Amino acid sequence: MKGVVGRKAGTAPGYVYSSAMKGAGAAGLVWVETNLAEYLKNPKKKVPANKMGFPGLKNPDDIKNVIAYLKSVSG
Repeated sequence: MKGVVGRKAGTAPGYVYSSAMKGAGAAGLVWVETNLAEYLKNPKKKVPANKMGFPGLKNPDDIKNVIAYLKSVSG
């Protein structure tokens, strides 16, 4: 997850992405805070047909904490 903040979706080298995630990136989805928050809350709504195997985080504080961590390892 290092470097995810600010990166276009589906573009990190060394990962196998679904066509949905690659398509989202090709359409311009960049992992800024608002997009990360929406994705962490409901991955299937933000990027339909993606391979993410969890339903999302419901607690807003959990979402904020995950984003804070991702920012700390992205800069």
